[in-house]
Amino acid sequence: MSAMLILHSCSSERKVEEDAFVIDYNETTMFKWDEIIDIEEVIPLETNNSCLLSYANKCIVSDNRIVYSDSKQRALYVFDRKGNFIYAIDALGAGNAEYTMIKDVIVSQNKLNIMILDNTSILVFDLADGAYIDRISLDKKYASSFYQFADAGNDRFYFWSIEPDSSLYVLDKGCLYPIRERSGFPFVCQKFYRDDKSKLNLISDCGQYSIETITGDSLTTKYSFDFGSFAFPYDKGIKTVSEWESIDDKPYFKSLLSAYETKDVLYTTTATPNRNIYCIAVKKDTLDIFCGNQNVDAPVVVIGSDDSSFYGILYPASFVEDNDISNLIGKYKVSDDDNPLLIRFKFNFSRF
Repeated sequence: MSAMLILHSCSSERKVEEDAFVIDYNETTMFKWDEIIDIEEVIPLETNNSCLLSYANKCIVSDNRIVYSDSKQRALYVFDRKGNFIYAIDALGAGNAEYTMIKDVIVSQNKLNIMILDNTSILVFDLADGAYIDRISLDKKYASSFYQFADAGNDRFYFWSIEPDSSLYVLDKGCLYPIRERSGFPFVCQKFYRDDKSKLNLISDCGQYSIETITGDSLTTKYSFDFGSFAFPYDKGIKTVSEWESIDDKPYFKSLLSAYETKDVLYTTTATPNRNIYCIAVKKDTLDIFCGNQNVDAPVVVIGSDDSSFYGILYPASFVEDNDISNLIGKYKVSDDDNPLLIRFKFNFSRF
């Protein structure tokens, strides 16, 4: 990683990476989506009696499918890349082809299957038609602690765990072992993503602000953030629920919540000292940083990226302002009862 733009001096209380992205936090600054993005494509997700969507726990855009994990229905709804509904995976139960819960869902490394992590195993379904294929049982001692996972191919998986001792496990051809000692509070949010070069990356736990690249059993820091006086003091080792509750109302940035990147831009969200969502976009060649609080009247929920563009969800009922994005939604004549829209977009840093 090349030298980063330093906007102000680092806090003397906390050791930070020399080349960290320094965030000059202002609690009143808003991240105005309509002023910084160029929308390249709009994908309305089909609305019918078989797929009435609520909010997404997760949404994945693959080469020829869109997989929508519905938070209320506890089911998956799958669309083609034009937004046409194809099938649902609604298999809550105790049978061999059923899941007890959906902790996480991914598309396999070879892009052929949908994989669901429940409390005991990984269930595998065909991405093309939703047919059940297999169940990969996990060690009962640890399975209930796994909440996020990634497929590395060749029967190798990574699991992010809420275990007090270890936060990252590897399952390699049936052999399970830890590779990362826990060093922060295990707040459940996005932990894995692939970058524009298809490398797998891990987002740090609460009280830390880094993104690491996973190679085999090793992790190396790829990006880090410095929040100055709003960062956790270095001596605050927060691992337990009681420790977390004791500092939850303190003026610190809590955690990185999500991250995606293209060849040009890194985008991440965080939890602010005021417990709001804070959006950060970094232009990787010039190191310009655009950041601010998520605008609750015109939010875009970023759910993925490819080499050049990002993907986001627009919930029509959430847009109450008269701006470019709400006007775009109006063109598609969607109502509050319709399914969300997906957009493909680029960040345009020349606008600020």
